[in-house]
Amino acid sequence: MDSFFLTYYSVSSLIGMFMGFTLALYLLTARDGSAAMRHIGITILCAGMLNVAYFISSTFYDPLAAYHRWLT
Repeated sequence: MDSFFLTYYSVSSLIGMFMGFTLALYLLTARDGSAAMRHIGITILCAGMLNVAYFISSTFYDPLAAYHRWLT
């Protein structure tokens, strides 16, 4: 845990991740949703997963944290 730091960028990527996952969950589980609504939900889910990669890169001060680019 010596290389773990919570910074402004890591907290803001966490907020974006949770908001994206919450909105995607809402859009994907809504009753009587259209196909466009499902596509928007999947797109927001993918954007939320990008924030997971950004959280990894901005939280850990380690050379291996540079591999977050493979997730994005």
